[in-house]
Amino acid sequence: MGISVAAALVALVAVVAAGGWGVHGQFIGFYGISCPRAEASVTQVVTDAFQRDPTIAAALVRLLFHDCFVQGCDASILLDNPGGEKSAVPNQTVRGYEVIDDAKAAVEAICPGVVSCADIVALAARDSVVLTGGPTWLVPTGRRDGRVSNGLAATVSLPLPTLTTPVLTQIFLSHGLTQDEMITLSGAHTIGRAHCSAFSNRLALNDPTLDSAYAAELRAACPSANSQGTVPLDPTTPFTFDNNYFTNLAANRGLLTSDQDLFNNLGSQFLSNLDSTNANLWQLKFTSAMVRLSTLNLKIGALGEIRKNCRATN
Repeated sequence: MGISVAAALVALVAVVAAGGWGVHGQFIGFYGISCPRAEASVTQVVTDAFQRDPTIAAALVRLLFHDCFVQGCDASILLDNPGGEKSAVPNQTVRGYEVIDDAKAAVEAICPGVVSCADIVALAARDSVVLTGGPTWLVPTGRRDGRVSNGLAATVSLPLPTLTTPVLTQIFLSHGLTQDEMITLSGAHTIGRAHCSAFSNRLALNDPTLDSAYAAELRAACPSANSQGTVPLDPTTPFTFDNNYFTNLAANRGLLTSDQDLFNNLGSQFLSNLDSTNANLWQLKFTSAMVRLSTLNLKIGALGEIRKNCRATN
């Protein structure tokens, strides 16, 4: 544990340069000629939606994650076909589809048949982080939209909020993401809300890793496992994209089992501590991890299509 913050930053920048931007740089500015106003158009739609409902930011970040973890980042979660990903239990609370529809309509109005729904999902997630005070990054574009959406694949691929760190680590590794990237990306839980059912198991078991005062607050908000309410994932600054998620873990105020176990598990405690005390380092790591996440199993060229309607294949 003798690594210094400065050394960690230098090492991370080297990794990003060699394995992140270098590999995916061919997609940066993909629409520079074919649709130069594409990104600005998406940003405007997301900004308008955020001004109407600030909670949409977390929803759009989550939408990207749930899309990319099933058959890659191909907007397959948007398809309305029977038995598709939307039908899977982990996706029952996913939202933000209407914002993507509006963004698609905006780019179609200026550049018909050019911008993929998959790229819009990735851009919307980035814009959502920025709107809540987080860092920005260059989003690699040029994805094609997938033609298949499978609910069973979503059920198998998406992690549950009750999983422990070793199990989560294996899931992320199976998608080509490291444990450190998993911890870093989990920091996105600094914004957003969770339904009572997502953490009711901890209240029922009187989880000793849950701060007692915080547990009392949660019981007041969710008196039973069937309660329909929601609570912030970050009770400290629920609408600000900061590293308080990690600070909360250190105080046993992580909401989900999967979150709190990241800190309690010996294999990842040091990394959680590092993120909780170095906000700039975490944000740098987060942008790199988001690029990695948003470029999983890309479909390019003939492997996909540019949908006219994000909810249906051509």
